[in-house]
Amino acid sequence: MSHITDLVKQRREALGLSQTDVANAVGVTPQAVSNWERRDSEYIRPKHLLALARVLEVSVEDLVRGNSESPVPLSADEKSLLATYRKLTSDEKRFMQKLLRGLAKSK
Repeated sequence: MSHITDLVKQRREALGLSQTDVANAVGVTPQAVSNWERRDSEYIRPKHLLALARVLEVSVEDLVRGNSESPVPLSADEKSLLATYRKLTSDEKRFMQKLLRGLAKSK
């Protein structure tokens, strides 16, 4: 279990959101989000806590407890790729893993 401030940053980055994105969605300043992530201000108003949980796609309980077990939701493309991958044989999966690692290294 991590601290709420660690979870805010972890989830924000996992979802590809900037501090400004989160701030706009929650109704606070980017500085407030920065403070939450740096433990400069651990108090988050209840109305902001609800909005923050929604934006970070976690429950309020997980957010308060610092529970990072909530998965990052998959896009439709990612779900389709995963479904196709699961149909492959073991050899085909190993081949695809090599291929994807090679593609990722070239970026």
